[in-house]
Amino acid sequence: MAAATGFTVLPAIDVKSGKSVRLSKGDLKQSSSEVDPLEVALEFQQIGAKWIHLVDLDLAFGMGYNTELLTKIVGSVNMKVQVSGGIKDEESFSRALSTGCQRINISCAAIEDFDWLESKLQRNEIEISIALDIDADQVKPRGSKKVVGQLWAILEKLDYAGCNRYSITDVNRDGNLKGPNLELLSSIAQRTNKPLIASGGIASVADLVSLQQISSVDGAIVGKALYTGAMELSDALAVCR
Repeated sequence: MAAATGFTVLPAIDVKSGKSVRLSKGDLKQSSSEVDPLEVALEFQQIGAKWIHLVDLDLAFGMGYNTELLTKIVGSVNMKVQVSGGIKDEESFSRALSTGCQRINISCAAIEDFDWLESKLQRNEIEISIALDIDADQVKPRGSKKVVGQLWAILEKLDYAGCNRYSITDVNRDGNLKGPNLELLSSIAQRTNKPLIASGGIASVADLVSLQQISSVDGAIVGKALYTGAMELSDALAVCR
């Protein structure tokens, strides 16, 4: 299986109530580490990151939003920014777009309004990725118990609708540092030729090297491993092609 051409590490910043926090398995009750997200972003930039993955957890969990702060972060850094978290309708999409980010990561919850989602995929206002939060072979938005559909059926439907990128998260590995689900990612890469960003469980440079051997995987979102010291961002960036 051919390796992806070019690989990007996206350090993650999850924002809740104006602070940067870390979740386990997408659970707000299992959050830790509250610091200034702008300081975190600037530190990532200084180390050499080219992209960051910026998540509005309040919007994702229906508890408000941090749009002004996200806009400030986007405007204060020279990195590219992928904005994520609860983006599933026109209002949330407009908020993300207003930040000035380079890519919007739309929640798989938007699949329930597929006409709206398809219109966004075809309008080309901004680069879009679809976040597929996966539990076994079911697609289920992070932090939710509601299943929006079976993975392979949804993947086929999204490909046909014009999706050009996916962010893939195994929700059972998110935040637990047990390694990415390489089998799942390989299976998805065999069914779509669209680029994939891996997320969930990534704990080491060795994990990043393994991900680069999977066709279509051209990036990885890394969060807890950086915040706990399990992996240094400088080491992660060093293995990017």
